[in-house]
Amino acid sequence: MNAEQICKENTSAALLTVLVVDDDSRFRCLIASILCPAGYRVDEAADGMDAIMYANKHQIDLLITDLVMPNTEGIETIRYFSKHFPTIPVVAVSGSRSFLQPAKALGAVATIDKTSVVEHLLGVVQHAIGK
Repeated sequence: MNAEQICKENTSAALLTVLVVDDDSRFRCLIASILCPAGYRVDEAADGMDAIMYANKHQIDLLITDLVMPNTEGIETIRYFSKHFPTIPVVAVSGSRSFLQPAKALGAVATIDKTSVVEHLLGVVQHAIGK
């Protein structure tokens, strides 16, 4: 199952579009399973380059990006979004806490450790978009 299928199962009207960037499809689905029932539309990208191409063609309201990925990794993605899409808030996630502080220094409005995503994601997202 992917994010689109998860979100289709939840019939509420989408409030905002969140682009989730992670090379692990299971993690993207986990994010969708948390955000879609709360009314968010979740789209997904497998790496930073996919996210950049997606954002150049579609409206998104929030970017959630992993930091360690093949091809274009999260730090590069944050730098790109900070420069080209400065109004889109970015949340950085990582399984390694040592990567989270540099991500925040480069423009992520919030960071979250992957081990605490289930407990804290919705609150972090609401804070990042100003709700």
